[in-house]
Amino acid sequence: MAFVGMANTSRINPATMRTKREAEANESAWLINSLFSPRGQIEFDETFNNLNHRQFRIGVAEMQEHWSCSVKRIEDKGPEHTVCIPKIPIRGSYFGSCTCGVDKRDAVPCEHMAVVAAGSCVKDVTRHNIFPYWWTRSHWREQIPQLPLVTQKVTINSIKAANEPNHNLRYCPDWTASEVAGRPKKNKRKQSVLEKAIGKKRLLEASI
Repeated sequence: MAFVGMANTSRINPATMRTKREAEANESAWLINSLFSPRGQIEFDETFNNLNHRQFRIGVAEMQEHWSCSVKRIEDKGPEHTVCIPKIPIRGSYFGSCTCGVDKRDAVPCEHMAVVAAGSCVKDVTRHNIFPYWWTRSHWREQIPQLPLVTQKVTINSIKAANEPNHNLRYCPDWTASEVAGRPKKNKRKQSVLEKAIGKKRLLEASI
C-alpha cells in the first residue's frame, strides 16, 4: 500500500499545486479589508500590548529633517535611547530608527519608538503609522495582484498544436557520444566518428 501512495504522489502536477497556492494567497490577501497583513497584525499586537507610555520619560526636539526623541524608563537605571522619526512619511509610515538597534534587528518599532507614538508626542504620528509599510495589507496586495487564475491542461499534443517546430534544431546522433562508460582499455585503438557511423550503417543494412 505504501508503494501505491508514492505512485499517486508522483503524479501530482506541479503547475496545479502552484496554481492552488496562488489562489489561496490571493484569497487571503483580498478577502479581508484590514490595515495590516495577518503577520503584521501579530507584530502590532506584540508591540503595543502591555505597553504603558507613562512609565517612560520622553523628550522631543525638532531637527531639520526628523524629530529626535530621548526615551528612558522612569524607574530604571538603564541607558537613555534616542528615537529618530522622519518628518516626511515613507508610503504613509513614520517608521524611523532607535539607538537600541531593535528596529534594525526585528524590522518593527522597538518599545522606545512605540511609546513615542502611543504618547502622541509627535504630531501626526500614531500607533498605526509608526509601523513600517511592509507590514500593511496594501503592500501585501501589491505583491499578489487580484487577477483571475486560470488552470490549464497542458499536454504534448496541445504544445505541438500551438507551436511550429524549429527545423534548425536537431538531436545529437547517438554515435557522437561514448558507448561505454569508464576508463578505456590499454592498447585499444579508438574508432573515429566516421568509422562508428559506417559500422552502424552496415549493421542497419544487414538487419534489413
